[in-house]
Amino acid sequence: MYLSRLTLNPASRQVQRDIADCQALHSTILKAFPLKAADSIDAREQFGVLYRTDVDSKGNMYLYVQSHVAPDWQFLRPDYTAAPPVFKPIGELYERITSGMFLGFTLCANTTRKTGTTSKTERIQGVQKSNGRRVFLTRSEDQLEWLERKAQDYGFKVLVVNLRHVDYK
Repeated sequence: MYLSRLTLNPASRQVQRDIADCQALHSTILKAFPLKAADSIDAREQFGVLYRTDVDSKGNMYLYVQSHVAPDWQFLRPDYTAAPPVFKPIGELYERITSGMFLGFTLCANTTRKTGTTSKTERIQGVQKSNGRRVFLTRSEDQLEWLERKAQDYGFKVLVVNLRHVDYK
């Protein structure tokens, strides 16, 4: 397991495009990894890629990328980053995590819910399946309920919450 940190150059047109379009950012990130096997699952899943952007109190913009495979960031244009990309192995840290440990972390989530979906009962009755659409949860109460549901579903407990709304535009 590896963790990369890229200090992004906000003046770079490619950075501006990637930050404005999550699919473009996803595509740029996946170029750091080898070609996936033709019969395999999708590349993001095959290489275990998770990423997030962050802005510190000084306005520096960072891209953090976690992956199962060591990335190769040499393909990036020189103006994409404000400093050379760095990455380090972190698998050993994950191996030290045990049940019952208290872990603090920052979570940046797009809290959503589906609307307009058909239920299983409706589909059995012949109603055409509708996958609906996702809408953002904008109220803090709804966002906290969403987080509590995820905690219940995935086996963790939320002890302290500090909500901060971020607008990247």
